[in-house]
Amino acid sequence: MDLTAVREWLSQELFDALGYKLTPLRLILIVVGPFAVLALCRMFKRLLRRLMNRAPDADAGVTNAVVTVGYYISILIGYSILLGLLGLNLTSLAVFSGALGVGVGLGLQDLAKNFIGGLILIFTRPIKPGDRVEVEGRVGDVRRISTYSTMIQLLDGSMLVLPNSMVLNGDVVNWNFQGAWKSFDVTFRVPFEAPDSEVEAVMLAAATHHPEVSPDLEPAVRMNAFTDSGIEFSLWVTVTDVRSWVRVKSELNNTILSEFRTRGWAFGIPLRRVTSSQADDPT
Repeated sequence: MDLTAVREWLSQELFDALGYKLTPLRLILIVVGPFAVLALCRMFKRLLRRLMNRAPDADAGVTNAVVTVGYYISILIGYSILLGLLGLNLTSLAVFSGALGVGVGLGLQDLAKNFIGGLILIFTRPIKPGDRVEVEGRVGDVRRISTYSTMIQLLDGSMLVLPNSMVLNGDVVNWNFQGAWKSFDVTFRVPFEAPDSEVEAVMLAAATHHPEVSPDLEPAVRMNAFTDSGIEFSLWVTVTDVRSWVRVKSELNNTILSEFRTRGWAFGIPLRRVTSSQADDPT
């Protein structure tokens, strides 16, 4: 095959439109180029992620931020090179895109808002993949933060997809923000005749003997209130794994309830007096 003839065929002018000369090579680049750029950028993204994961003590949030930003920078560079190969005037293209932006700007406001919100979430990291969060009473684990949406897997297995702007502007509780621990109360009401010191001892023993209760933050028992049916006590404990606190609370409830029943501390029923009065018979 004569390479010179191939080059001449690829560079020959097919037609001239408004000063732009279309050649077979440029036609091929127009058809194949965008897909080739995306394929190369995705390969670069996978390679960059593998390199980041090999780093010692690789943090998932930092890795996700670097990979995402690197991916979009590679797309920008790739399409800039493609436009240069196509012989397009970038200055004219900028003017055209500015005029086009006026027309479609309103329609793309949400897209731009969520894109910027995604970058903010990736860099500031108020939440990151693996965190357990609570959104409007729904609890789940963050699985993925993209440039448009955040995916949260709820405890029932379903996937909640939220626009990034909603995550930034809404009320989101991150249980892992200051670490993986969580504190909670276990509340019981006992009869007035139950010895206070023994009640506290039983509740503290249940906490200290549980393997998942943190030894660093010591459990504490508080007397909360006097009620019609008895005295209310609360046991304050901390667990080191935020995902286990519901189960641990249930186990502590069962242990304490069993101990109270063994000691014969039946839970009191509120006392209610019913009185009646009868008016004097005038007759």
